Amino acid sequence: MDPSRRALLAGTGAALSGLAGCTALPPNPLTAKTLSVPEGSDVWPMRRFDVRRTNVNSDAPGPGREPSVVQTYYASRPVVVGSDGEVRWRDASGDRRPASVVTDEFLLRGRSKMEVAATTHGGEDAWTLNFPTVESDGATWNGRPEWLTPVGDRLYAIDGNRTVFGGVPGGRPRWHAKTDPVHGRSDHGLAVAGETLVASGTESYRPSGTRGEGRFHHTSLVGVGLDGERRWTFETTGYPWTVATDDRRAFVPVSTGEWKSGEERLLANHLFVVDTRTGDARARRPLNVGWNRGMALFHAAVVVCGTEAIICLERDSLEERWRVPVDDSDGVVGGGGVVFAGSNRGVRALSLEDGSERWRFDSDESRNEPVAVAGANVYVSATDVVYALGPK
Repeated sequence: MDPSRRALLAGTGAALSGLAGCTALPPNPLTAKTLSVPEGSDVWPMRRFDVRRTNVNSDAPGPGREPSVVQTYYASRPVVVGSDGEVRWRDASGDRRPASVVTDEFLLRGRSKMEVAATTHGGEDAWTLNFPTVESDGATWNGRPEWLTPVGDRLYAIDGNRTVFGGVPGGRPRWHAKTDPVHGRSDHGLAVAGETLVASGTESYRPSGTRGEGRFHHTSLVGVGLDGERRWTFETTGYPWTVATDDRRAFVPVSTGEWKSGEERLLANHLFVVDTRTGDARARRPLNVGWNRGMALFHAAVVVCGTEAIICLERDSLEERWRVPVDDSDGVVGGGGVVFAGSNRGVRALSLEDGSERWRFDSDESRNEPVAVAGANVYVSATDVVYALGPK
C-alpha cells in the first residue's frame, strides 16, 4: 500500500464512532496533535453505517481522475491498518458493538459497565477509565459507552440512557450529568461546539392503545458544559441522521414521519440550526430531499443527502446552491471542494461549486457509504468490507 496513505479504522454493524462534528480542538495529553483531524499521522477516525458522521477532512483533495479500488479491508471486526498497509491490531474481544475513537497514540474503546479502555496501536493495553453506571428508571441495562469524545485534557462519553460523563484520560471520572432518558429505539451522538457538549437522542413512541399505527419519533439535543453543567434542551418531533457542529452552532437535519398501513410515511424534513450557547433555534429550513441519509459540513456550505436528492446550501444564509435528484443514498462526505455521495450503485464525486458530476464509480455492493477522505483516496464502507478508491 502506498506510504502516502493514512490508516483505516473499520468496524462492524453500527458500532464505530469517531469524533462527532468537531472543529479544531485543544491538544489532548494522549497525543501531541489536534484530535479533530490528526495530520501527519497514520490513523484517523471514521464511522460506519448508520452511526452519525460529518465531513472528516474538508481540506483533503479527492481523486483527480477516474478512481479504482486500490485496497480492500475485510472488516468483520475492528481493525487498525498502518500507512504501509500492514494490519497492526485486530480486535479479538468478540465485542460486536464497541464505541471506538482512534488517536495518534491509542485506540479508545467503550466496554460494558461504562469502562473505557486504551490500547496502543501495537495491541498492548495502556489504561482503563471506569465511569459510574447510572440507573435510568431503576435499570442499568443501557449503561455502556455509546460515544467517546476526547477534548483537551478530558475524555467525554455518553451512555445508552443519554447520561453524559466527563473524566481525565488515564485518570479518574470527574462528573456525570443526566439528560432526558430516552426509551425505545434510540440513536445517540456527542458533538463539541466551543465550550458546550451537544448530546443527541431519539425516542420512539406511540399514542396510548396503539401498536404499529401512529408511531412517532421525538428528538432532543441537550447542551452540557465541559464542566458537566446542563445548560439547555432543544426538542422537536422527528429524528436526525446527522448532527454537526462548529464553534457556536449545531446543524441538525430532522425527518418527521408516521406509521400508516404498515409503513412509515415521510411528513416533513427540515434543517435546524441551533445556537449551542442557548439551545435556541436560529433557523429552520425545509429540505426537499426525502428521508435524511447524511450531511457534510464545509467551510461555507452544508450538503444534505436524502433518498430523493442531494442539496447544497450556503452555510450562513441556507440559500440553495444546487440540487441533484437521486433515487437512493447511503451517505456523503466531502473534501477539497468535492462531495462524495454513495448509493446502492456505487460512488459519485460531485463538484461543491455547482453539483456537476466529476466521476462515477460503479459497485456491485448493496451499500456504498463514503466515510473518510485522506490524501488522494476516498474510503467507502460496504457490506463487511471497507474499500479505498484512488486514481487509476
